[in-house]
Amino acid sequence: MLLFPYPTKDLARIEVQRDPVCARMREAEQSALIDGAWGFGRVAGRTWLPAGEASAAAWEVAVQEVGARVRHDDRGLAAWGGFVGEYDPSTATIVLHEGALRQWEEETGIDRTAARRIALAHEFFHHLDCSGRVLPWSSVRMPDRRLTRLIPSRGRPRGVLEACAHGFASIALDPGEAG
Repeated sequence: MLLFPYPTKDLARIEVQRDPVCARMREAEQSALIDGAWGFGRVAGRTWLPAGEASAAAWEVAVQEVGARVRHDDRGLAAWGGFVGEYDPSTATIVLHEGALRQWEEETGIDRTAARRIALAHEFFHHLDCSGRVLPWSSVRMPDRRLTRLIPSRGRPRGVLEACAHGFASIALDPGEAG
């Protein structure tokens, strides 16, 4: 497991490969899913994320404009199992764990604003998906529809959604691509 979630295609690959449904697929099918999910996330990121070197606060405003709340707490990585952020669809709330973001900055040297943008962007994708504003399954196809019967969340493997979110958040590393 990667301790700090830089949104890379390699991380997207790991998410898909460790998903129990996707693990049943052939390697070529997994690769097609990874490419599709990553590509979908990147296109959605260019559409939904603020353009340019916007501050993390400006990004929070953009998220709030589409109905999500942003909350900050001071919990560190140990308290949240390595997560720097999370999304609660029942309340449409993104929580950024400032203690974990501080640890990420201290241990890797990542700029705190960049770390916040990455975490916020990743969770923003989950809000857009849960609220129906982005539709990953209109573009990302499961190669074997029989496998979707095994998935409790409407035939949507979590690993694929995480791969989409990583592609989306990768735009945060190069804000010039957004908007």
